[in-house]
Amino acid sequence: MANGKLYTLKRGDTILHLAHENGFRAWEPIWLHPNNAALRQQRPNPHVLATGDQLFIPDKEPLDHSCHTNRKHTFRVPSLTQYLQQTLLDANHEPLAGLPYLLTAGGRQFRGKTDNNGYFKQEIPIHVKTAELKLWLVPGNETSAREWTLEIGHLEPI
Repeated sequence: MANGKLYTLKRGDTILHLAHENGFRAWEPIWLHPNNAALRQQRPNPHVLATGDQLFIPDKEPLDHSCHTNRKHTFRVPSLTQYLQQTLLDANHEPLAGLPYLLTAGGRQFRGKTDNNGYFKQEIPIHVKTAELKLWLVPGNETSAREWTLEIGHLEPI
């Protein structure tokens, strides 16, 4: 039996946040652990987990590296990266394409435009649990702006 703990997901939990909170530099060692095989079958997307799902979080295992002494060695340590991605549609399910947006997350602001499908993807700080999105339906017209509060990790599986 592997050492670790069985964690029951709460609303708003994400595999990225759990990896970060448990000292992992990547979420894959948790998700790909053999004890999570049944969950992987039930939930093919690790970024869309449900409240009540049980995720095994293994103990971290130190890595050993054999290196020559009296030489310089460079080690690159990956860091967790969180993205917010969304497709924005109007009331008729048509893409809100090519429109400017302002995303505020973790005290930082990100500006961009939706693509031809109304899609955007933005890297945000790993600790962020909520974000504010402002979209201008008519570029430059403040009265056309729409605003939403986005809760990261609150997307439940269908």
